[in-house]
Amino acid sequence: MNNHFSRSFQSRLGVFLPVALVILILLVGAGLGERPAYADDPGYVISLQFENDFFGGGTDRHFSHGTRIECLTSPIQWMTDAADKLPWFRSERARSSPEDELKARASFSLGQNMFTPEDTTATQLIAEDRPYAGWLYMGFGLVANQGTKRYDKLELEIGVVGPYSFAEDVQTFWHSLLGLQVPQGW
Repeated sequence: MNNHFSRSFQSRLGVFLPVALVILILLVGAGLGERPAYADDPGYVISLQFENDFFGGGTDRHFSHGTRIECLTSPIQWMTDAADKLPWFRSERARSSPEDELKARASFSLGQNMFTPEDTTATQLIAEDRPYAGWLYMGFGLVANQGTKRYDKLELEIGVVGPYSFAEDVQTFWHSLLGLQVPQGW
């Protein structure tokens, strides 16, 4: 492994990766048998979201970085039936509008967010600033759309904070690789 990663990181990664891989295989595999319920549907949709303060003001103040990968399945009939029974997924007006057929699909996501104080050179906790924090999470959701006029999502996210979020390791790696000052307060 690259020398940017500590033994502690390698140990945590050895625990996290097998668990994450099994969960990902189970979740994505659960929807593979589904065929597109609609002829005009493209099937699976995969999106990648990348946010970094580097693109804004270039400061590691408060929200520093976020990465999220999400997979949406083709519309699934039983999920559409379930969404149709939830009042916030379909208004009464929309129920009387047959041209805007409700389609629901499952979403699976994996993401990481990290937060840092304004002064990343300090090695101790800064009383008047936000502490370092990382969040590694996965989500499962019900996504419904009605034509192009309405899009709703109900998602459950579960994750970890602290060392198992790998936020320190990821931020240290990227700052070292790009020649930026490495945050000192993790």
